[in-house]
Amino acid sequence: LASFYVSYLAYRNLKSVVPVLRPGDLFDQELASFDRSLFAGQDPAALLHSLLGTGVATHLMAASYMLFFAFIPGTLAMALVFSPNLQAGLFYATAQSLNWLLGAASYFLVPALGPIYADPRAFSNLPPTGVADLQQLLLDQRLDFLRDPVAGTAQSIAAFSSLHVSIFFTGAVAAHLLGLGRRLRITAWVLLGLTVLSTIFLGWHYVVDDLGGLVLGAVALAMAWKLTGFDVRAVRRSAAGTG
Repeated sequence: LASFYVSYLAYRNLKSVVPVLRPGDLFDQELASFDRSLFAGQDPAALLHSLLGTGVATHLMAASYMLFFAFIPGTLAMALVFSPNLQAGLFYATAQSLNWLLGAASYFLVPALGPIYADPRAFSNLPPTGVADLQQLLLDQRLDFLRDPVAGTAQSIAAFSSLHVSIFFTGAVAAHLLGLGRRLRITAWVLLGLTVLSTIFLGWHYVVDDLGGLVLGAVALAMAWKLTGFDVRAVRRSAAGTG
């Protein structure tokens, strides 16, 4: 648990200084153009708004997005405290820790703000939610940081890649690798799907950011497997034998 949160703090600090180390480098226009090329010239967020509406759907998407902050400590507790197989828990925690570091690297590779900050008018019709308050808070913190990087609060705005998606994808794939119950596996994939929709609907990420998050999650799992030497097949055989 300590190593996981040390990795998170390193990620947060690295993420914060992206605009200092790469001043003026933003790829929002390119990412938005790529998104439109995937949807026949249409903006994917606008398509979701027209398809789902902007009333109840906004509150549902906001609630789905905020589940991230319960998912991380909840699944870590299950893996490291309540799991009968500590090696499996260490494999999972290692994979999630690597997501932070891989995500920080992706922010330096392709700096971007995200749709809500690059084109706020596209989301001005959404009703107020806790997520909207969070987005405004992060913007205020970024402006304070840019005015004075030493005294300002660490800024946390970065779009590519989506760590929400990579974290949930890692959890969903790990549920299969570790042979967890069918309900848990289905729940993990549903949460991933809702997270993908919410990141686009609320303007946090471009579609390509979420695709990047899937890649990060897969790489994190592969690296965790190599680093820990964890025998996934043995755990699956054991789970199948006791199921």
